Amino acid sequence: MNKTTSLLAAGCLAASSMVWAVNDPVNIMLVTADDLGYEAYQLFNSQVPDLTPNLVSFGDQGFQFEHAYINSSICQPSRSVMLTGKYSTTSGMMGFIHMKDKVPTVMTELAANGYRTGILGKVGHSTPDLDYTWDYAYDAEDLGSGRSPQLYHQRTLDYIEESKAAGKPFFLMVNSHDPHRAFYDPAEDNNPDDGRQPSRIYSPDEVIVPSYLPDYPEVRLDLSHYYNSVRRLDDTFGQVMDALEKSGEADNTLVMFVSDNGSAFPFAKANTYLASTKTPLLVQWPEGGLTTNVVDSRHVVSLVDLMPTMLEAAGIPIPDTVDGRSFLPLMRGEQQNDWDYAYSQIDYKISGPATPMRAVQSKQYGYTFNAFVGYAEFQVGYDKEIIELMENSGDPEQVARAEFFRTRIPEEFYDLKSDPDNLVNLIDHPEHQDRINRYRTRIRNWMVQTDDPVLEIFDAWTDPKNDAGDPLSISISGLTDEQVASVQVVNYGNKDLSSTTPAGTLQFEISDIHDLDESVNRVTVAMSSEDGQEAKVDITGAVYSFAGSERVQTVNIPLSCFAGVDFSQLDKPFVLKTDSSVNLVLGNINLAPERAGNSLDLACEPAGVVLSGPASQLHGPNGSDVPWQIKTSGQNLSRQSDAHLVDSEGGWIDQQGTITGKVPADFTKSSAGVSLVPADNQNPELVDISKYLENGALVFDLQVDTRGSMDTKVVVQLDTLNGGNSIKQELMDYSATAFKEQRISLKDFFTDKDGKVQVNGVQSITRPFMFKLENSANSFNEAEFDIRNVRLMMTP
Repeated sequence: MNKTTSLLAAGCLAASSMVWAVNDPVNIMLVTADDLGYEAYQLFNSQVPDLTPNLVSFGDQGFQFEHAYINSSICQPSRSVMLTGKYSTTSGMMGFIHMKDKVPTVMTELAANGYRTGILGKVGHSTPDLDYTWDYAYDAEDLGSGRSPQLYHQRTLDYIEESKAAGKPFFLMVNSHDPHRAFYDPAEDNNPDDGRQPSRIYSPDEVIVPSYLPDYPEVRLDLSHYYNSVRRLDDTFGQVMDALEKSGEADNTLVMFVSDNGSAFPFAKANTYLASTKTPLLVQWPEGGLTTNVVDSRHVVSLVDLMPTMLEAAGIPIPDTVDGRSFLPLMRGEQQNDWDYAYSQIDYKISGPATPMRAVQSKQYGYTFNAFVGYAEFQVGYDKEIIELMENSGDPEQVARAEFFRTRIPEEFYDLKSDPDNLVNLIDHPEHQDRINRYRTRIRNWMVQTDDPVLEIFDAWTDPKNDAGDPLSISISGLTDEQVASVQVVNYGNKDLSSTTPAGTLQFEISDIHDLDESVNRVTVAMSSEDGQEAKVDITGAVYSFAGSERVQTVNIPLSCFAGVDFSQLDKPFVLKTDSSVNLVLGNINLAPERAGNSLDLACEPAGVVLSGPASQLHGPNGSDVPWQIKTSGQNLSRQSDAHLVDSEGGWIDQQGTITGKVPADFTKSSAGVSLVPADNQNPELVDISKYLENGALVFDLQVDTRGSMDTKVVVQLDTLNGGNSIKQELMDYSATAFKEQRISLKDFFTDKDGKVQVNGVQSITRPFMFKLENSANSFNEAEFDIRNVRLMMTP
């Protein structure tokens, strides 16, 4: 191996050859820092003092990514992402939570292929599967509280020698506990001979205060202690690299260094700002053919990509459970596309309430959605002292910034190049609106792909169904106290709803109610105004009738039920609360001037008590009392639901409930589908849709999974009485993981090849709308579909 002069052995892993041939299985070492902010690394901030000489030497002689990001900027969730290659939402490890559903990890895959696995420090936080047993493990208490460079050196060397004696390749995860709080304060060091002293001590005058923090003497002192801990981290890294060099295994070892999250200061760790998510990512593998002395400033990578990269280096197939992708080809100088964005999230922290955040970042811009706004204040243990200094400073700017830190606003958008400390929120800037919408689309697509529970909140904020004016959002809490869980519709800006009363209604869909005992549990809706007035409506009896079923029920509550509330000054208008033992799902929360059709209407006594009652009278087409139902074609469709169509004076037909169908794999007919027909199935001439022809549209929400079959088409069909004519239209833009609204102009159904509208038969539709899956290969491969909110409506 060609050695270069460096501090310890930090630089001696580099090699310049672009030709590689690894005869022995590669060893893998993943080294992590605990709460290292990217600004402390010289590549990103040339003004910092000599903080990390070993890391700088290692990085300069290896491969470095300028744009590497953390997917969850909190210790345990971040490490779970590294070791499973899965985002927190897809793994379920959205906080200090271990694995419930078993998925492959770096350790299990390497161990299954003959590797020994070892870990130093942060063992509990770095073991997603509690059933997994490492071959070699030492935690903080055996490593000088995780802060002794000498002990890390010895444990590393011992493990490598044991692995060599066993004749096995090794994976070693080295987790320093630096620079996590408590920082190294020389004034409090009562045992200066225990080997835990950093190689250099920093003074408050030497620190660079980032602009997202106030430049107070107390902050400078705290940062100087942080610098001390950063230097000790660097000492540890140097000692570990020295041990690897002494073992003789350096040339055939892939070494990667990252931080698990940002520094433990406000606006950094446990957030989604650049100071939260950006990390050094330094790599060396002398025999691996990596380009060296390189800083990659083109590609955006993140920690979810570590597992597939390590497995590809080891020649092990990457499991299909993995969300990330290998960036090994990038480090070998190969071309790869679509490395432009990184996604991050925050959910549960070590303390304080859940504060869900979702973010997407590129090299220049960053967008964040704060789902917790209006429900909770942001709190973690490390922020108290600095935030209190800001609150008590008497400086209006700092007081306002402290308030912002606690409460936030729903959306933030920053230019990361000109404003890396995220001080100027551009979310309302007119010149950025198109760009912001593109970032909204990206984060939503990612949330759909990862089955993110925050998606419904995001949709409610970005595309609210609110006819009263300003947008509402939905904020979902955990337990707000020992007994109560709540879902809250929060108004921003004290909206004036007085114009909607008394005719206005609160509308929402409610489903999946379980564990509800009418005699014990209560479900209530409360509304409060800014002056402290509150009125509650008990809807327990109303929803009890369909508890335990999968039925989706739309509920209307007249705003007049909330007696005593000043509708001109609402604070948090609607809070739906249940006993904590009751489960329920809400959707399509909507404030509207008048009631929706086909819904559970709640009347109320003058005192505001709700009377539970049956659903309102359902009307058939043309004012008849004949409801509509769903008929299925094909066999073994999983469920038949009621589909009540109403032809009202408002000119629309609405469907109550969700249609769910499953086409079995052995179904070999040409199509399977769901059609809407009169319940008595006697009079096919009930439907006259001619009044919708010029300006009408068929609108519905669709989710369909064709199980990857390229031969399956999704089709909507109309059948007419005269002549048995059938008109079809294929749907192209649908999703397998989320409902997407479909909107089809009726002209499209009744226009011939020359563009002429054919009105013949519009007055006599036998099956107004047939939703079908058609498969030319005569096999559906267990396709599934869900349809809801079917309606005919007039378009502007």
